[in-house]
Amino acid sequence: MARYRLMELCARHTEKAVAFYAQVLEDKAMPVELRMAAADRLLDRAYGKPLQALVGHQDTQVRHIFSVRWLPPDPNDRSNYIEPEKD
Repeated sequence: MARYRLMELCARHTEKAVAFYAQVLEDKAMPVELRMAAADRLLDRAYGKPLQALVGHQDTQVRHIFSVRWLPPDPNDRSNYIEPEKD
């Protein structure tokens, strides 16, 4: 619940935050590094972050071992009980 309230509080300042990044981006007096960081932030929020390349071997196989454990049978369950044949 507290997390949701924090999200709502932050969402109220969205337009101001975007305007701030846009102001930094357009201010020629700001260092280029700050202007580039503002541009990156705006682009990331608008289009999402770019895909990251995976580093590693692509031909490796991953083995998954699943262990299934059943509960012991219920001694009172007769729904599937087949009586043995008489000799």
